[in-house]
Amino acid sequence: MAIRLRFLLPAAAGTILLTALCIITAQIMFRQHSTMTGVLRENVSSRRAAVDLEECLNDISALLHDNVDEVSALHHRLGQHLGRLREVADQPEEKKASQDLDDGLSKYMQAWEKIPSKDDPQHEFHYSQGLTQTHFLPHVSCLTFPASPVT
Repeated sequence: MAIRLRFLLPAAAGTILLTALCIITAQIMFRQHSTMTGVLRENVSSRRAAVDLEECLNDISALLHDNVDEVSALHHRLGQHLGRLREVADQPEEKKASQDLDDGLSKYMQAWEKIPSKDDPQHEFHYSQGLTQTHFLPHVSCLTFPASPVT
């Protein structure tokens, strides 16, 4: 009986230690996976918000180029996209880009509000000089956020 225990005890202890090591390793890997999933999900949200905003800016820019005055619905949508972008911006580069976009949009809206109505004879002149010549719309290039480091 003592000879059996001499072989059985180390084998059982080894099995228990290996099982514990496997459980600990699985928990560590699960935590790392959860962390990486959260970071990647945030990156996808940031990029989706940036792409939506870029699409809206391109639509407004194309309509302004074609002298279409009815872009107020797009202005509202642009404000919503900027709000979403501010929500998901958590990296310093994203916050800076979001602030630059806010500044550009406020300049654009100020220029837009200065344009007289269509009935005014100066409308075409102010429209072409105020918006299409000076490019107040925020630049889309600042929307490409650098990838966040995955730790």
